[in-house]
Amino acid sequence: MQDEQRFNLLFGPYHPPKTRRGKFLFCEMRGTVKVGDYSDGPIPWPVKWGTRNSLILCGDLVRAVQVESAQGVAHHWGVRASTVTRYRKALQVERDTTGTRQLYRGNFQERLLPQANRLGAVFARRPRIRVKIFRRLVNQPLHAKVRAVFRALIQHPNSRKLQRRLFQTIRQHGWPRLEVTDWAPEEDKLLGTKPDLEIARLLGRSHANVMARRQGKDIPYREPQLKPWKPRHIDLLGTANDEQIARRLGRSVSSVRAKRENMGIPVFDPQLRPWTKAEEEYLGTKPDIEVAKILGRTRAAVQIRRYALGIPPCWKNRRIWTPKEEALLGTMLDHELAKKLGRSLGSVRSRRHSVTSIRFVPGIARWPAREVRLLGTRSDEEVAKRIGRTVQAVRAKRVKLKIPGFIRERTEWTDEEEHVLGTMPDREAAKQLGRTVGAVRTHRSVKRIPAYRPTGRKSLPA
Repeated sequence: MQDEQRFNLLFGPYHPPKTRRGKFLFCEMRGTVKVGDYSDGPIPWPVKWGTRNSLILCGDLVRAVQVESAQGVAHHWGVRASTVTRYRKALQVERDTTGTRQLYRGNFQERLLPQANRLGAVFARRPRIRVKIFRRLVNQPLHAKVRAVFRALIQHPNSRKLQRRLFQTIRQHGWPRLEVTDWAPEEDKLLGTKPDLEIARLLGRSHANVMARRQGKDIPYREPQLKPWKPRHIDLLGTANDEQIARRLGRSVSSVRAKRENMGIPVFDPQLRPWTKAEEEYLGTKPDIEVAKILGRTRAAVQIRRYALGIPPCWKNRRIWTPKEEALLGTMLDHELAKKLGRSLGSVRSRRHSVTSIRFVPGIARWPAREVRLLGTRSDEEVAKRIGRTVQAVRAKRVKLKIPGFIRERTEWTDEEEHVLGTMPDREAAKQLGRTVGAVRTHRSVKRIPAYRPTGRKSLPA
């Protein structure tokens, strides 16, 4: 289909409203807006003040959106197809307008033929299949030059030069079309009485051709297999399994399931029965699995009901953890402790997580209470040197126990100490004065005492 036919307006002419810059118009999308310039489309149209191409939805544009195709409106008003879709939503216009349906009918056969606008897919297939398609197209009413190219491609299906020539020839002389036979009145009477696929087989037509003819005649799609649902059939939904109801009604399982979900009817489950007071009295008296066997319910159902009523579980032959056993948690590996106490590995691990988060790691010394009491009383370096641990281990343990770091009491600097600054390196001065290197360097910078220079003359105190 040529551009003139695809972008043709069927219900024109359309004229822009008589207005000028600075006036006000009523827009169906925005209300009353101020008029700016005019658009640059084939049909000049007033745009909103302060915008470049925001058309004012009014006048003949409203009528065009309601009846014309989206491609035609987008082309003549110089907007995108998505903009026309927004116009239709604002005006509550259906997707298939009169212009869209006519454009679809005129272009239906052409869009569905693979040998027309899907030549790229044809060339992507095997040469043997291509030759069959080209031989079928040669017998159709084509332009002489197009037919000549198809005949050449039958002899040389892999020729790139001929493929390019075919696209150029079709672009000049139009796409090849198949002959469309007219519909007889007897054939039209069959539309809608059976599925489109069955009618296509009976009439020797394509499925798409039958579907397009039925839609063009506005004939609803009727399928004899779709039985109407009677009230007594609907009452059966949810009373048994979907498979049982489907066999009873002579329907498919998917049909029964879809109807039940559409009616909001829950699925049938024989185990979903209300709990009685006699059944609830069993909860917590025995393990859940034994109660489930007695009541004929699942273990999960018994467990959920017991949790909902706040009833604690019943542990058969349960051993209570003693303080001595809890004191051993974390002192050895879980499987060794489980073997020693005669408990399961899961029981030991669960109890250790609930009581303490300490995990025993071989090769790492435990922290006795006397070492923990030293944390924070001195600097981490002094504590590490005293207890024989690394500074990182001492700092990590102190931070984990949320013990603040040690802060020495600040002592005032005497004149004798200040005279030492700058006469020797800061590290030696800190060792001689019993202070840190950072304290010595900071106080020397505050007093503006130059640093010690070993190669030159010793600096004098300022």
